[in-house]
Amino acid sequence: MKKFLPHIILLCLLSSLVFLFSCKKRTQQKLIGTWEMVSYNANPSVFTYSFKDGDQLIREYKGHDGTSQTDTAYYYIEVKNFKKIIKITEMKGIFGYPTPDGKWWVDKLNNRILTMTRVEMPDLSGGPYLRYEFIKK
Repeated sequence: MKKFLPHIILLCLLSSLVFLFSCKKRTQQKLIGTWEMVSYNANPSVFTYSFKDGDQLIREYKGHDGTSQTDTAYYYIEVKNFKKIIKITEMKGIFGYPTPDGKWWVDKLNNRILTMTRVEMPDLSGGPYLRYEFIKK
């Protein structure tokens, strides 16, 4: 049994790595597409986030007066301690709305719903928590 112990440990480590990488890939496959932000007020303005294959994120704002503006950023998916994290970088901002740059915990992700909470600002401060909820278009 002692001579098989290193092989068993190696097999467990490799299995864990394969699981983590496949989890990241499944998360990206579910995330790709266009998501409409859910608003809890009567404001008819709409934000949509389009996660593209690879690493590009396109955020579009459509105002109630017919105006629209588009912004782009990059995203990266990390899996740490079996928790999915989306890191968003280099977004410039739209009409004074805050940029979503930072690290986001993925609270819920399936084929219809995305819920995520920002836990770290771009300057690495713990920062203010911000929660976004989306419905897939």
